[in-house]
Amino acid sequence: MTFHASFPKTIAHLRATFTPEEYLALMNRIRQSRRLFSEKDEVKTFWNRLPIYLFARCPLCGGEFTSPADTHSLFEWLTTPNSGRYIFSWQLQKEGCFHFTGVQTFIHLNNQVPKEIKYFSGECGDIPIVLPELLRDEFHASAVMHSLPICRVEGNEFVPSYSLYTVTYYSDAPGEARPRSYDLRFPGEGDEESGPLPLFDSSARIRREPLVADLRHWVERGKLHWLDLEDPALPLKYGPAGDFPYAGIQGFGVPYLYAKTPKPRWRWLDRNWHPDGVVREWGRNRVLLRPP
Repeated sequence: MTFHASFPKTIAHLRATFTPEEYLALMNRIRQSRRLFSEKDEVKTFWNRLPIYLFARCPLCGGEFTSPADTHSLFEWLTTPNSGRYIFSWQLQKEGCFHFTGVQTFIHLNNQVPKEIKYFSGECGDIPIVLPELLRDEFHASAVMHSLPICRVEGNEFVPSYSLYTVTYYSDAPGEARPRSYDLRFPGEGDEESGPLPLFDSSARIRREPLVADLRHWVERGKLHWLDLEDPALPLKYGPAGDFPYAGIQGFGVPYLYAKTPKPRWRWLDRNWHPDGVVREWGRNRVLLRPP
């Protein structure tokens, strides 16, 4: 396990609303019902029991962005640049104010293979980045960063194992800021309403523009703020940059995919195959992480 220095501070804000035994039993029943028939009561129980977390405060008006999030495990998570309006459930989150422009999530495996699940899609990557196109001065735009641990069940306890990073964007004209971002990133390719263009980018952008991952730089520019992990109330912090807790996050730096696959008939078909699964670069065969 390799954790960023901010990880221990995030644990203080973690909430468990199930026991490990009842959580695993409920998740198993939900999975079975999805294959056989719809058990609305089981699904409703899951959503009603999830903890509600504060993920951001609007820098313009102080509005609170809250959302349920299943920090008990990775079972129900995925990250994709296309889902730019919610963290875990767009129906149950509360954006808090008109200035909310979008939110992006990144999940960092902290050098651990999530062998407790069969599949996980980390299409946004693991190193948090900011999108300059959504931080335009003309819209008085800025972003707020936060982090929480995601657990895995080991024995009869929830063990904080993975890191969830969120970057929430605000502006005084979200309806203009989003289309403007599309125009800058995809010139001549349509707008937010006319095509399946992703609002966000992935960690892979770091390769061509390292500055998007230099988070302290954006703090110094007054474009990136954070919730203070040292305070139980999680007030919004604007600086100084030396206090920013998320500088220097290292990782794959690319979108990734974890999957358990059937054993190949011939070993030479996949020399990296492992019964506990392998983490590969999204869309490629390059192995990023495998069990020892």
